Amino acid sequence: MSSEVPATSPLAALFRTWQGEWSRTQHQDVEAARAEVRSSGDGRGQGLFACQQFRMGERIMSESPLLHWRSEVESQEPQLSATWIQAQLALLSAEDHETYAALASSPTHSAKVRALAIWLTNALPTGGSGGDCSCAVYRTACRANHSCVANCAHAWCAERQQLTLQAARPISKGEELTINYLGGGGATRRRNERQAALRALGFGCTCVVCMLPEAERMASDARRERVASLSALLARRAATSYEECEAALEELLSLLRAEGVAEAWAHREMVDVMAVGWAAGHREACAAWGERWAACLAILLGDGYSARKKLALLMRGFASAE
Repeated sequence: MSSEVPATSPLAALFRTWQGEWSRTQHQDVEAARAEVRSSGDGRGQGLFACQQFRMGERIMSESPLLHWRSEVESQEPQLSATWIQAQLALLSAEDHETYAALASSPTHSAKVRALAIWLTNALPTGGSGGDCSCAVYRTACRANHSCVANCAHAWCAERQQLTLQAARPISKGEELTINYLGGGGATRRRNERQAALRALGFGCTCVVCMLPEAERMASDARRERVASLSALLARRAATSYEECEAALEELLSLLRAEGVAEAWAHREMVDVMAVGWAAGHREACAAWGERWAACLAILLGDGYSARKKLALLMRGFASAE
């Protein structure tokens, strides 16, 4: 479940155009009534909850930032500072200022100015590739809590300057909406590794997979270690044959399902298998995996993303590499 895309891979150019192509499609803002903020219970503070059922890949909400730090615009401020945040807060309405102040602040950042501590606790990335570290804070989306088996995925639409939240699996009315603060790579980490990373953010995770009894937790850790091993194998394209590569991916997907992790997070591994399959002449199998890959992108980026156009571009990329 690599979080990096090799610059020379056929997928690299597609990743660079994700935001551009996707953001040119038509979007419709989702009414706030589709999700609500309320207490999560168990001392976890506020959370975001579904006001209706959502199908997998369905857009739940779109939201503009409350504050947005753009690294390319704020070049005179290469390091985000409390001074910059306080200056931006001064431009907000009294209501928005109060909304920002009410957001959670991790104990990890308690020694910092509270405005900065809130930012460091809540900001979500808006940058693309190339080391862009732009990020933003939102009124509602920042209320989404973490889960190692998150039921939602979030994405940034550059043209509309909005975050979108999609259902990574079917969601029931009243269910808490969660995201994985560790990203797709969280699926390859054992419990102690996930907890260590999350403690650095100021909390420990109490999601269903983290609270498993010891024997089940050890089995979960073993599955995630195997996912990491298979992902590395596929990334190197080190399998001796297409059949071995495909078997590795099928095993990886089975392990993700056993962990309750959305198949969509294996989109890069699918491309690895497609590349090997195409080179070996398995065009029909490559096309079938391509359909699943496009479905993964639609889940991660929402139903406004033109995944099928990207699939066509990917196939052309394979063909031109011959």
